Amino acid sequence: MSRLPQNYPLLLFKESRIILRLAIPVMAAQVGQNLMTFVDTIMVGHYSAQHLAAIAAGTMLFFPFQVFANGVLIALSAIVAQFYGSGERRAIGPYVRQGLYLSQLIAIPIVLLVQNLSPVLGWMGMEPG
Repeated sequence: MSRLPQNYPLLLFKESRIILRLAIPVMAAQVGQNLMTFVDTIMVGHYSAQHLAAIAAGTMLFFPFQVFANGVLIALSAIVAQFYGSGERRAIGPYVRQGLYLSQLIAIPIVLLVQNLSPVLGWMGMEPG
């Protein structure tokens, strides 16, 4: 069994600070996104259960498309980080522009699909109202 180094608490503290510095913006974004959903639910819940059910169904149907788009575009952050870390900042611009074009190429079909999901709601047994 291996023993921990003598300065383990100091190493743990230093590494924790580095990880927290990276994690805090991600955590803040997640909290913000969840708070936005929470506030939306509270606001719609004041109207009626039917409105709340409509929001839940719409969110459930839109979420897979959002995950798909995020999954495709998340690769851009790794590419930008690689160029930024290697000091090749001039190479970042073309990739970001291509990412913007790709996001629009993905968004247009998703918007068209989401706008025409009425048959899916019918198959789920939801009333048109």
